[in-house]
Amino acid sequence: MNTPELTVGAFIIDSVGRLLLVVSPKWGYLYSIPGGHVDYGEKIFDAVVREAREEVGLRVKPIRVIAVQEVINPRHFKSRRKHFVFVDVLCKAVSSRVVVDGEEIVGYIWKTPADAFELPMESYTRRLVEFYVNNNSRSILFALDGWRQVL
Repeated sequence: MNTPELTVGAFIIDSVGRLLLVVSPKWGYLYSIPGGHVDYGEKIFDAVVREAREEVGLRVKPIRVIAVQEVINPRHFKSRRKHFVFVDVLCKAVSSRVVVDGEEIVGYIWKTPADAFELPMESYTRRLVEFYVNNNSRSILFALDGWRQVL
């Protein structure tokens, strides 16, 4: 039985305000943010800390949820027949040395969020960066299939 997959995204900002963007073959070699599935019984913030460590070798401090995005049959994902619920978490980088595994993540770049638009980002990451750049720090983006609201 196919069911939606709860996932986290780590929107990692370093000490000078740059955003970490990664390149993954799973997302068509477009820029996105680190993240992955939430294990049964795992808290959202614990999952984002784990995924950041596993995917890019960084220690992060989760600050707050900045978006909930529902993604059904993503155009750029390796398997089009997927249904994700992304909980995107703003994180501060506690460490600074990025280490990618060369398989799941094959590249990375630090960019100011405003400068990230010059990069080829997958559409859900682009929407998240646009939201972050254009909204106040207390807002949350809810982007469910066919419906968007900022609270």
